Amino acid sequence: MIRIGNFFFRYRNYLFIFLYLALFIPSPPIFSEHTFGPKYYLYPLIIGLCITFAGQLIRGATISLAYIVRGGKDKKVYAEQLVTHGIFAHCRNPLYVGNILML
Repeated sequence: MIRIGNFFFRYRNYLFIFLYLALFIPSPPIFSEHTFGPKYYLYPLIIGLCITFAGQLIRGATISLAYIVRGGKDKKVYAEQLVTHGIFAHCRNPLYVGNILML
C-alpha cells in the first residue's frame, strides 16, 4: 500500500492530465429536451458550475483553515508534521478532492 501511495504521489501532476482527458470520452446524452423541456441545456450547466464552485470552496477552506508548509520535496513525500486539524481532520487530502470536483 505504501508503494502504491508513493507512486501516486510521485506522478500526481501527470494523473490529473489523464483524468482531464478522460472527460472528453463521449457518453450518451443524459439531458434531453423531451425529458427536461426547452431549456434542458441549462441543467448540466448549472449543476457543473455548482460542483466546480464546491471544489473551489473546499480548496479555499483547506488553505484558510490549515497552514501547510510543503507537501513534497524532490518528488518524495515530505512534511515537518502530519496536519490533523481543520478540514484535514475529516479528509486526508482535501486539496485533491477540490481539484477533482473542479474538473
